[in-house]
Amino acid sequence: MKKQNDASNTSLLVKEKTGTHEVKVHRRVFTEALRSVGYTNETAKFELIANSLDAGSKKIEIVYDEKENTFQIIDDGKGMSAETLFNSMSFGVDKDYGRTDTGYFGMGLKTAILNLLDIQKGLSDEQYWAEIDTFDGNEATKIVYAPFVDHLHFDVYKSDRNEIGTKITIKNTPHFLIGNLKNSIATYFSKPLMSLKSKIYVSKIKDGDILRDEVTPNDPLYRDNKELSRNYTFAVIQGSDGIEHEIRIDAVCLEEGKINRHSWDRANVDKGFTLKKSGVYIIYGDQYIETGGTLGILAQHPSQNHIRIEFTVPKELTDVFPIKFNKTKNIDNLDKNLYPKLSDLIVKLKEMYSWGLRLRSEKGLCEPEKDIVDELQKLEDKINRAAEDAGFKRPKEERGPRGSYDKSKEEVIEQPKKARIKNKKTFNIEFADLGDTGRFWFLTTEQGKFKVTMNISHPFYLNIYSEMDTNGRFYILEVLMSIAQAQYTTESDSMGDVDMTIFWDDFWGEMSRKLNHLISKR
Repeated sequence: MKKQNDASNTSLLVKEKTGTHEVKVHRRVFTEALRSVGYTNETAKFELIANSLDAGSKKIEIVYDEKENTFQIIDDGKGMSAETLFNSMSFGVDKDYGRTDTGYFGMGLKTAILNLLDIQKGLSDEQYWAEIDTFDGNEATKIVYAPFVDHLHFDVYKSDRNEIGTKITIKNTPHFLIGNLKNSIATYFSKPLMSLKSKIYVSKIKDGDILRDEVTPNDPLYRDNKELSRNYTFAVIQGSDGIEHEIRIDAVCLEEGKINRHSWDRANVDKGFTLKKSGVYIIYGDQYIETGGTLGILAQHPSQNHIRIEFTVPKELTDVFPIKFNKTKNIDNLDKNLYPKLSDLIVKLKEMYSWGLRLRSEKGLCEPEKDIVDELQKLEDKINRAAEDAGFKRPKEERGPRGSYDKSKEEVIEQPKKARIKNKKTFNIEFADLGDTGRFWFLTTEQGKFKVTMNISHPFYLNIYSEMDTNGRFYILEVLMSIAQAQYTTESDSMGDVDMTIFWDDFWGEMSRKLNHLISKR
C-alpha cells in the first residue's frame, strides 16, 4: 500500500502487518526490576508473615539456619490449592481482599521471594531458589522457583505434606540477626499478637542447636498500663467514593517511671518502643506501616515530646492516603495541600500533640535538671563577656513607627554623663522541651539580643550537653554562640530581597535530624 498523495492527509497511514516479534527481557533485568518495587529484606519477611496471618494461621514458625543460609516460614493456615498457588506466583491477580488483609495488589509473594535471595553472594544462578510446599486439606502441591535460571517458569513436584498449611523455604538468603527480626515482628504485628488469634515463634539453627523463642507483642500505646494519661478524638475523612469515614485517633502521654521495660530489652539498652520514641503509628490491614514518624506535621507543630498517637486506615481509604505499593513503607508526609481530604485528620493530630504538651507542662515534666539550670546563668554571663571582648555584633533592635521630629520643641536639659555600661548582653540562653524529634536548638532575636533556646528532649542535650562537666558545657555554648553570630552576619550581608528564614529553618531542621541519627547510633 502506498501513502496518500494529499498533503493534508500525510499523518494518516494505511499499515500492513508483516509479522510478530517477541519482546525479550533478560531474566536478571526482569528480576532486578521486581526487586526494586519498594521491599527491603525485612519487609519482604513481613509480607510472608502477613500472608500467613491472612490465611488464618494460629501458629507461625520462622526458622533461620545460619550455616545453610536458609530462611523458612511454616504456618498452620488454610493452605493453598494448586490453582491458588499458581495464581500467587503469577504477576498481578484479580482478587477481592478483606478489610484486615495486608495483601492488596497480588504481587507480594513473588517480590518478597526475590528480595530474600542474597544475590551479593555471587553464586551460580541455580543455587538461588525458593520452595513452597502447601496442603489445603484436599490436595498437596510443591513448587520450586529459581528466578535467575528461569524467571517465567517454576517446577511442580509431588508433595508428601499431610498437615494443612504452608511451608516456604528460601535458599541463600542474606544474613540477619534473629533478635532484631523478633523485635520488629513484635512491633509491626502487635495487633494480631495482642488479639491472641495467632502466635509467632522465631528459631535460629546454629552449630546443630535450635534456639526458639515466642514473639510477644509490643503495644506502642501501652494499653495495659492504667497509670498513663490518655486521650482520643475522631477525624472525618471522605473516601474517593464520596462516603465519609470516621477514624478514631488515640493518644498517650508517656511518663518516665510509669513504663515497664519490654522483656526483650537487653543489657539496659533501650530498643523498640521506649519512652523517647514518640510519634504517629498507623495501622493498615492489621499491621503497623509507620512507626515513630511525624508525617511532616512536626514542621508545623514541633512540640510533640513523649506523645504517641495511633490510628487505623480502613481499606476503603487506600486511595485517599499516600500509601505506596509496599504497604510497610513509611508514609513521609501528610501535606494538607497535597491531600486536602486529610485536612481534618491533620488538625486532629495537632490537637492531640497540643493536649500532650499542655499535660506535660501541668505535671512539670518539661523541666531540665536543676543544677544545669542554676549553672546556666553563670555560663551565660561568661559567654556574654567573651562575646563583647570578641567584638560580636548585636542584632538590630526593631522599633515601631515614630512621628515627625521637631528639634525646636525639644527642651534642653543638662544631663550628667553616664558611665559606659559594660557587658551588655548579646545572648539570652534558655532551655525548653521542644520534642525528641524536633530541632536541637532555635535562634531568634529579641530586644537587641540573640535568644538561644536549647531543646532538652533532643539527644544533643540528653547525650552530650547534660553529660559534660561545666567546662565542657561552656565549650559547647561557645560553639553555638559563634554559629549564631555567623548566621546573623551572613543574613546581614545578604541581599535585602533574600528571605533567609526558610533557608535557616530547613538547614537547622536537617542538621538536627542528622545529629539525632548520629548520636543515637553511637
